[in-house]
Amino acid sequence: MIRANGFEAFTLGRLSDRIGMRISSIQAHFRTREELSSAVVDAHLSKLTAALDAIERRCIPATAKLSAYSRIFRDLADRQMPIHNALEHEKSRKGGPLAARQADLLSVQLAWLERTIDQGKAAGDFDGDIDTQQEALRVLSSQREASMGTRCIDDKNMVGPIF
Repeated sequence: MIRANGFEAFTLGRLSDRIGMRISSIQAHFRTREELSSAVVDAHLSKLTAALDAIERRCIPATAKLSAYSRIFRDLADRQMPIHNALEHEKSRKGGPLAARQADLLSVQLAWLERTIDQGKAAGDFDGDIDTQQEALRVLSSQREASMGTRCIDDKNMVGPIF
């Protein structure tokens, strides 16, 4: 629901209607919409971390790891807004603690990308002179923008392999 319509459209009433649970039952676990939204972000962060760990465990070259990373975004391109785009919209709309969670998602991805790029530089897969932080930011930015563009033009193939 958040990915389809953004956090602004995410209400306890709509969730109650969608899952067939009374609002009071939902509120027994999550006192506010923000608490529930934060739990959704936590779940997404957990899935993202697991996906990155799975890529890492394959012990594949850095170029293949980055291509697998791009598939995470491609798999999300199901005509719904990626959670990071929903968070960006929330941040521009009003800021606050939920919008600050975007930094958690970005920092996990940037740290993983930087490690992967450094591994690729050490293995000779990438030019040793490239700036690791700048390259990680470029990769993350291009995937985020491509996933948003995919939603706009309804073409999953827009998010393709990086290398």
